Amino acid sequence: IDDVLFHSAQRSIELYNQAYGTALTFDDWYTESTDLEYWRDSWGSDESAVLVRRVVGTYASEDFEPVEVMSGAQDVLTRLKNDGHELFAVTGRSEAIRPQTLALLQNSFSEMFSNDNLFFVDHFEHDGKKASKADVAMNL
Repeated sequence: IDDVLFHSAQRSIELYNQAYGTALTFDDWYTESTDLEYWRDSWGSDESAVLVRRVVGTYASEDFEPVEVMSGAQDVLTRLKNDGHELFAVTGRSEAIRPQTLALLQNSFSEMFSNDNLFFVDHFEHDGKKASKADVAMNL
């Protein structure tokens, strides 16, 4: 979903920067840095629970929409659906924002996704207790 169907990172960065007075960039969003000073300086906290709550909050915010749909995503998914393929969405998002995520998908990709074909792996909250997106996709 995120940065595949929607320009989610950019919208979340905008909301995060507005809310927390930071100057995050797209590179910061996808960093693999383990330097706590970096996290404090760039993200305004080095506590993972705080950061997860903040990021999930950007996705849950009513200001998240309108988030821009990736170019070509609607055409490709429409073609796949019309060719008889069943579509599934597997996301690293938190299960806590299922209603917002489903509404976002239904608003931009009407009738292509339902609650039954939307899977959450809670990438940042599950502490290794859930399957990865790849595992879920392989099982599907």
